[in-house]
Amino acid sequence: MYSIYISIALALVTGFGWTYLDLWLGWPMGIAVGFLAFVGTWIVIGRKFNRLIQPAMGKAQKLAESGQVALAINAVESLLPISNWIPMLKGQLYAQLGVLNLGARKEDKAINYLKKASNRAAEAKLHLAALFVRKGRENEAKAILEVAKRFNKKHVLLHNFYAFVLKKAGDTQGAISILNTLLKKVPENEATADNLSRLKNGKKLSMKPFGMHWYSLGLERPPPSMAPAGMQQQQPRKGFRHPPKKQKRQKR
Repeated sequence: MYSIYISIALALVTGFGWTYLDLWLGWPMGIAVGFLAFVGTWIVIGRKFNRLIQPAMGKAQKLAESGQVALAINAVESLLPISNWIPMLKGQLYAQLGVLNLGARKEDKAINYLKKASNRAAEAKLHLAALFVRKGRENEAKAILEVAKRFNKKHVLLHNFYAFVLKKAGDTQGAISILNTLLKKVPENEATADNLSRLKNGKKLSMKPFGMHWYSLGLERPPPSMAPAGMQQQQPRKGFRHPPKKQKRQKR
C-alpha cells in the first residue's frame, strides 16, 4: 500500500504545484501532469520490487519441487516485509505459505495463513475448505467456499467442490444451484455438466475429471494409475523372468 500513498502524494504535489505556478495551460495540464506523475511513480516502484519478488518466488518454487519445503517457506516469508509496498501481494504470499505449511504438515500455521490469504487465491481457499471437511467442520468449509466463489466465478474445481460439500451435507438443491450458476459462466465445461446431470438424477458427483488437482485436496485417494511416481508397485516387464530361487540342500 505504501506505493499507492507515495504515488498519490507525488501526483498531488505535482498537479497542485503546476496549477499554483500557473504554468502552461494552467490547471487542466496540472491534472494531466499529476496523473502522469502517479503512473510513472507507480511503475518505477513496481519494477523495483518486482526485481526482488520474482527471483525469490522462483527460488521457493524450485525448493518446494525438490522437497525442501522448510527452505521454500523461508524464501516466501522473506518477502512479507515487501508486501506492505505492493497491493494484494500479502494475500498471495499468505496463500503460498498456507499451502507450503500444509505440505510440511504444520496444520495450525497452515490454517492461520490460509485464513488470511486473498479470497482471489482459489487454491488456498480450496485447501482450507478441504482441511475443514476432513476435520468434520463442513459449516466452516461452506462459509469459506461461499465467499471464495464470488471472487473466482469461473473456477471450475472450486464450484464443483462446493457442490460436493453441499451434496454431502444433504443440500442437493443448493449443489444444483451452484453448478447451474457456473455453467452460465463456462457453458462448455463437460465435467460440470456431467455432475449437474448426476445431481438431478440423484447420483453421487464424480470428481475424477479434475485429476490430481482434486486428489491433492486429500478427500479421495487417486487410482493407482494416477499415483505419483515411485508409489506404484513396480510390475515386471513382459518377457522378464525372475532368477530361480536356490534350493536348500538336504542333509544326508
